[in-house]
Amino acid sequence: MTRLRGIRFSPERFAVLLAAFLIALPSVSWAKRKEDQLRDPTRAFSFDFSAGDPRDALEAYVNFIRRTSPGLDGLRAQYMAADLLLEEGELDSAAAIYQQLATVSLSDQFFNYSVLQKLGDVYMRMGKYKEAAQAYEDVSQGPVKALYPESTLGKASAALAMGDPKKAYLHYQELSAFHPYYRTQPRLQLPLGMVLWDMGKYAEALEFFKKDAESPASLYYAGLCQRALAKPSDAVSTFRTLLQKHPGTEWSDRATFEMGETFYQQNDYPLAAKTLEELSDKHYKGLWHTLALYRLACTDFRTKRFKEAEEKLWTLYNEGATPMVLPDVTYLLSESLAQQNEIAPIVKLLQAQAKKGSPGGDSTFRLIWALTALGRYSEAIPLANDYLNAGWDPELTPKTLLVQGWAYEHSGRVPDALATYHLVVEHFPTTPHAARSLELMAMNYYRSGQYTPVITEVRHLWTLLPQELRKKYPETLFWIAEVHLALKNSGDALNFYQQFADLARADNPLMVPAFQGMAVASAQNRDFAKAVVYLQRAVDAAQESGDKELAAILSLDLANAHFNGKSYESAASAYRQFQKADPKDPRVPFALYQEGMALHRSEYYSDAVNAWNTLVTTYPKDPKAPEALMRMAKTKFDMGKSTEAVRDYEAFLKSYPRDPQAKDVRLQIGQSYYNAANYPMAIAAYTQFLKMYPKDDQSAMVTQLLQTCYYQTKMSPEEIEKLTAGQAKTGVLADIYWEEAAKLYNDKQYEKALADFQKILFEFPSSSVAPQASFYRAESLFLLEKYAEAIPAFENFVQYYPADPSRSQAMFHLSVSFFNQKEYPKAGAAFREFAKTFPDDPLAKNAALNAGVCFAKAADVDGAVDAYLKYAATYPEAEDLGAVYLQLGDFLEKAGQLDKAADAYSRVPANRPEYAQGLYQAAEVHRKRNDEASQLQSYETLRRSSVKKDPYRIAGLLQLAEMYVAKNNFKGAKALYEDVAANAQDEQSVSLAKEQLKVLQSANP
Repeated sequence: MTRLRGIRFSPERFAVLLAAFLIALPSVSWAKRKEDQLRDPTRAFSFDFSAGDPRDALEAYVNFIRRTSPGLDGLRAQYMAADLLLEEGELDSAAAIYQQLATVSLSDQFFNYSVLQKLGDVYMRMGKYKEAAQAYEDVSQGPVKALYPESTLGKASAALAMGDPKKAYLHYQELSAFHPYYRTQPRLQLPLGMVLWDMGKYAEALEFFKKDAESPASLYYAGLCQRALAKPSDAVSTFRTLLQKHPGTEWSDRATFEMGETFYQQNDYPLAAKTLEELSDKHYKGLWHTLALYRLACTDFRTKRFKEAEEKLWTLYNEGATPMVLPDVTYLLSESLAQQNEIAPIVKLLQAQAKKGSPGGDSTFRLIWALTALGRYSEAIPLANDYLNAGWDPELTPKTLLVQGWAYEHSGRVPDALATYHLVVEHFPTTPHAARSLELMAMNYYRSGQYTPVITEVRHLWTLLPQELRKKYPETLFWIAEVHLALKNSGDALNFYQQFADLARADNPLMVPAFQGMAVASAQNRDFAKAVVYLQRAVDAAQESGDKELAAILSLDLANAHFNGKSYESAASAYRQFQKADPKDPRVPFALYQEGMALHRSEYYSDAVNAWNTLVTTYPKDPKAPEALMRMAKTKFDMGKSTEAVRDYEAFLKSYPRDPQAKDVRLQIGQSYYNAANYPMAIAAYTQFLKMYPKDDQSAMVTQLLQTCYYQTKMSPEEIEKLTAGQAKTGVLADIYWEEAAKLYNDKQYEKALADFQKILFEFPSSSVAPQASFYRAESLFLLEKYAEAIPAFENFVQYYPADPSRSQAMFHLSVSFFNQKEYPKAGAAFREFAKTFPDDPLAKNAALNAGVCFAKAADVDGAVDAYLKYAATYPEAEDLGAVYLQLGDFLEKAGQLDKAADAYSRVPANRPEYAQGLYQAAEVHRKRNDEASQLQSYETLRRSSVKKDPYRIAGLLQLAEMYVAKNNFKGAKALYEDVAANAQDEQSVSLAKEQLKVLQSANP
């Protein structure tokens, strides 16, 4: 899985910031007379000094004092000089003086411990946090209680700087408990908040940061807290406030980056890219340039713009990215190249990285993989050996062994490959790599004709794998079945093939050969009926996987059978699959025409039009083309698309002017104009028709229509006013953008509207129209069919605004977007959640049924069954309930779940038109299961159905009669045939029943 790592400043950087903040606070002055000391003995020693002499002058002054005034006044003068050096940032010089003063023990304890306090401050500025902590601790243990608060604050700062936030928090609790007035001091809000922030107490930290809202640092960390608390809109607003109040500062750069990072973490890649591009454009080099460009590359990668991501990453790599992001740059660059199937550059990249130093296990593995992918096995194998000999990593070692085994196998060293695969299974039996290794072991043994190890060793190792692993990676079962088939152990072969088919995904590449193997095994058992069933399933699987040879042989015949049996939806699907299987087959025009017919009879009119249009445009000279064009135009006319119908009718006359249907086409042109209220054009069409066919049976009707058109044209037509885009004249810029966006949206200019919606979210995230903008942005993407982008947009809207009235529509369209992206498991779960959350919504019923459809498409048997049954339980009076059970049964039957399929068919309510069909289908499933008793029971129930003339009941009675004859129950069979003869509506069934009655009469006079 690709890792796109977040970037966070290290605790050491926070510590330096905090220490600098604390030490840079205004020092307490001791500028008054000695009497002030007695009145206020709570201040540390510090002296005002107005001279601006450089450091050399101060050091000369200190040396002079040491020589001439070794007493208390001289020490205080040295203290003053050190204080000045500290203020000027001359830390080493200041530290040297404080250290020397600390060695002098005076009777004035306040002076002694003030020196220690100052020494701790200078240590903090120098990054010597351990020494600073000790100095502060000495002060807090001393007798001068007036210095306890500042020393406690210093200990907290040092603990935080050393990466011990818990200890820092304890010191701050001590400070708050014994010196509560410190909690209200503005200068302490930031450090207090940072301690809580570093401990993950974001809600508490946020309260401290809010108290110092003018500080850029407080605003920055407040935004980070809000993001950590899953309040991205608040975070963006806070970062934007920082940008407005402190433009052009380091903090504004940080805020810009974190704002882009917030959008990125919410999968809002357009806004993330826009924000980060601003930062990247501002800084052509340096840390912010690196971080922004890297995250922009991540955004490109997430949106599958791999080439763009690669270009940015190469820029970072060649510019010499900082050590903080270089590993991520290298990793993501190799991933981007791999996505573009550019393997050779990956090798060069990783080899260059290895030359610069230790590349790390992950990079080494990727280099081994890349070399193997390029077929450079002689390089990959020894590199893998070196890596494996160097250490043992629970994640990378099995992956490396698997790739090395592959390299052995494809370089002709099969024994070495088998031994390597065995190592993976032996040492990493709970990983997916073990399942893959077993599959490769079985495949190599099979292909080399070594069958015994497969049915002994491989099968035993397979049973030792965890059950969940076997369910997810069942391919080893296929190769075990192949071995049994080769050994003509047909029963075992069928068993293992079935186990594989039950576990594997429908799109598994081994599914088609598995069904073919099952058919062969059934034929070996002389069970030809079952062989046909498996072959049928193989055809279906072949069409799904694009097996052209098999599809071309059988799919067209299958389609015709479905059509003749009036199973039009199945017919349409089969015709379409035939075209995909062999698009150059000369029967494709016929298949297109029949596909359109089947779709039309299934009332999928738009799809039917598309099929016929493909025939007309691709094969205009085919004999079926005129009929297809005629049907296409007539269908559009029936759908109310008069203008499109006219265009097709006119195309017909131009292409096929002598066709017998030309007269009807001319009349239909007039009808189309009439229905579209285009009366002048209708008049012209009707006039032309009467001129060409004055004696036609329909001329009287055409004359009447012509007169009606003239009457209509006598009315003065109203002028159509042009709509103008009005903008609200308010002072709220967000509302103005909203008005413009709404107009564009209502005008179906979704691309332009989308830009304005995003502008609102980007520039006015806290405005009152932000929820609406968020929703309609997602809707615009949805209507533009940009479902991949619509999905995170809908998800973000639902997350940010859970109480918004549009939440139901958003959740439904989110479900549809998942479906259109063919993410059927997610679509099923989303539809199910919608139906559960909004049971009274008009779309809830549709969503509940869609959930079943989605799970069925995902081949999730349990999910589909649960969804369909829940739909039936929730809507027991639904008109389509019978059809739902039939649909469920058909799905289960195709999935090989015959017991469940029979149960589903049997659930069709007796008061539904599909009741007889359900019983008939259930009986057919029981027949496939060789369950004669259940089959008989279903037919008997069907016999008692009150809908005597139902064709499925008639078909069931004929089957039941055959079973009675087979059991020599001629009397019962006679009664059944008499029932058929009395109630059947088709001549074939009546004729068959009468003929059988004659046979029974002659055999049993």
